[in-house]
Amino acid sequence: MRADWRDGERFLVRSVSWGGGSPHLDLAEVGSATRAAVPLIGTTLAFTVPDTGPFCLGRAVFAASGEVTGQDCPGARRAVTGRQCAECAAADEFRFIHHVHRGGYVPDGLREYVARPHWVYIATFADGSSKVGTAVHARKRTRLDEQGAVRATYLAWADSGVTAREYEDLVSGALDIVQSKRRSAKLTALARPRPAAEIERAHGWAVQEAREVLEGASAVLPLEPWEPPAEHAGVAGASDAYPHALTSGEHCLTVVAMVGSVASVTVNGEPELFLADLGVLVGRHVVPGPVRSPGISTQLGLF
Repeated sequence: MRADWRDGERFLVRSVSWGGGSPHLDLAEVGSATRAAVPLIGTTLAFTVPDTGPFCLGRAVFAASGEVTGQDCPGARRAVTGRQCAECAAADEFRFIHHVHRGGYVPDGLREYVARPHWVYIATFADGSSKVGTAVHARKRTRLDEQGAVRATYLAWADSGVTAREYEDLVSGALDIVQSKRRSAKLTALARPRPAAEIERAHGWAVQEAREVLEGASAVLPLEPWEPPAEHAGVAGASDAYPHALTSGEHCLTVVAMVGSVASVTVNGEPELFLADLGVLVGRHVVPGPVRSPGISTQLGLF
């Protein structure tokens, strides 16, 4: 475990990130400007979650060049809408991105951001369901690694985020393919995965149907496959969910493998594997320390 995960200190979990090519926790030390990144694979996380929160993660601000930066919540307030307090949610310039292709007000910096090349992708999850999404070129790989999919294809190249979102709406409207998937559904899918051949067929169908839709829009269709990260190996060995809520209490988890924010973990050093969605820690305070998870009864099941 890295030295910046210090016993007794209090940290705000900002994200479960795959930036840089491997999963890690992005942390902010509470009461200071110190940031920490804790690698997850092979790491034992022993920590307490105080029964408070979730807390606001601040807001996104765009420079005139289109570069985006995050600003911390000035009052370290509780989150009330999504992962933000009401004040930060109202001031967050990224919120306009969802209608940038439909007209209306768009800040200049966000306009520059969406003018950059984007990708449209099809992601398929362990239950065989698929979604269509977009990613700015600079986050092409990271965006999909963080989605929690097991199969994906970069479907179309777009010269801007506006065009990419138009393509996304075309696909979802014509094929009833969703644009988002709930975190809890991703965990359930990984706990009860469909056979690999069935997932492959479902993904192939979604890609082919979406391709036909976008051919009519004269889209550039590279159909480039996404290669799942090596860190996925081992997730299939767990079929039960970690039974204790990560939003409070004491926990001792060793991360073996990950898909998106869902980790295959051992508990208290015991060999049995469980699935835990570390994404629920985002916005929570964690305090590292020499603690253990509560006991786990045998013969668990997700349902």
